Amino acid sequence: MTTILSNLILGGFALLATALTAGKAEAGSNPAPVRIEFFFEGGCDNCNRVEHEILPELDERYRGFYRLERIDVSQMTNYLRIAGYQERLQIQDNADVSMALDGRFFLSGLSEIRAKIFDTMDELLIAPTAPDSVAAPARATLEMLRNRIRRFTPLSVMAAGLADGLNPCAMATLVFFMSALAVARIGGARLLLAGGAFCAAGFLTYLAIGLGLLQALRPPAAMAHARATINAIMTVLLFVLAALSFRDAWLFKTRGDARGMALRLPRPLMLATHAIMRRGLKTRHLALGGFAIGAAVTALESVCTGQVYVPTLVLVLRSGTGAGVAVGYLALYNLMFILPLTIVLCLTWQGLRTARLLEWSRRHVAAEKCLLGLLFLALAALLLIL
Repeated sequence: MTTILSNLILGGFALLATALTAGKAEAGSNPAPVRIEFFFEGGCDNCNRVEHEILPELDERYRGFYRLERIDVSQMTNYLRIAGYQERLQIQDNADVSMALDGRFFLSGLSEIRAKIFDTMDELLIAPTAPDSVAAPARATLEMLRNRIRRFTPLSVMAAGLADGLNPCAMATLVFFMSALAVARIGGARLLLAGGAFCAAGFLTYLAIGLGLLQALRPPAAMAHARATINAIMTVLLFVLAALSFRDAWLFKTRGDARGMALRLPRPLMLATHAIMRRGLKTRHLALGGFAIGAAVTALESVCTGQVYVPTLVLVLRSGTGAGVAVGYLALYNLMFILPLTIVLCLTWQGLRTARLLEWSRRHVAAEKCLLGLLFLALAALLLIL
């Protein structure tokens, strides 16, 4: 009995010693350092605040328990890395500064980094990730980037439509139409009637032109080489149009008039639009006259405004959208195209004089040309990527 009791006591001490030894070993072992990827941009204020306000405190609290990698996202390979994280972890924000911790947690923006960085570090140190299971730094594939760009297609279409509506060709026609209304002494409700019909006709006519172009620019599925050829030609054309737009802006800035500008409505077509407006406003039925003027002028004007319209339609087709979505984009483009016209019509109805409108239009020709040049470059870049 005594022997059994002594054996039990000795066994108990042995178990206790084993437990204490294991506890000591566990307490003495350090967890693997947390890998922190600090994504920043040069000259970014929030990045500097993270660098000087958060990282010193991080070092004070967790020195020796983390490994920091500074990653400049202005380099393409690093941008692919952050884009891969955003895609894999379903992050929608595009903050100027962000952090990834052990490939499991992604903190986007200064506020989120400040609020969560220390709690996240505690969580990772209490339950560390095995080195073999830590996710490798993610990188976005080209297809990921294409999908991301496709999300911006509606904004691109809206921007292109608005820029087209502010095109000096469209603005010059708009100014003449408002002056023709003033000369014909058409004001008040009659001005809204004629102008509203003009806007509606412009929208419908440009929409019809766009629908036709969509069909013409959409080659059969079997003709992949035709699509590639169209994209290549359009990309080269966009770079040429961008160069011509910047040249036109410089010429107008130095000379103060439209002489020598390449991207403008040809003089015969300009005179034809003026004649159509004068005749159309003499009719008794202002709504029909305004509609006929809007349809005819928009069709003639498309020779100039089509410089933006056609590349945008190619971009819509290139983004891989279905026919229904493409038509929706087309309608969105045309709504933005007539938005400047609608705003000017309302201002004219409220008393805006044609002379002030003409002065504003002339003062901003160079800026509008630069805007078009930048738009052409953006569309070319999107076509190259998609």
